[in-house]
Amino acid sequence: MRFRRETFLFLFSLAVALMVVTFGPTPMLARSRTAMLRGSVRDGSGATVANAKIWLTNNTTSVRREAVTSKSGRFTIANLEPGTYTLRAQSDGFAVVEIRDLVFKSKTRRYVRLQLQAGIMENHATR
Repeated sequence: MRFRRETFLFLFSLAVALMVVTFGPTPMLARSRTAMLRGSVRDGSGATVANAKIWLTNNTTSVRREAVTSKSGRFTIANLEPGTYTLRAQSDGFAVVEIRDLVFKSKTRRYVRLQLQAGIMENHATR
């Protein structure tokens, strides 16, 4: 009886170890290939813009990620799949700013500085 219990515990431990080795690193490998966008939003005078809405849309899949700027006017959008994106920013009393064709490759880290101008018209920029 004792032999069976020890054998069972050994085989169970071996199975758990194999599962950890096989399935444990997979999420980390997938995450390491993703891209990240960080940025800041300021107005025409250079003052930070808090609570500005940020939209980042994948041009191929139409998947949209959203963020809101902090009190210091900063934002981060992480875990982006490689691809080409369109970035839009807007805040009350300011025109919408758009940057098209932002390309993110595997492991890309990008920082953008956006400047909002007073008004209601849309501004477009291409990179």
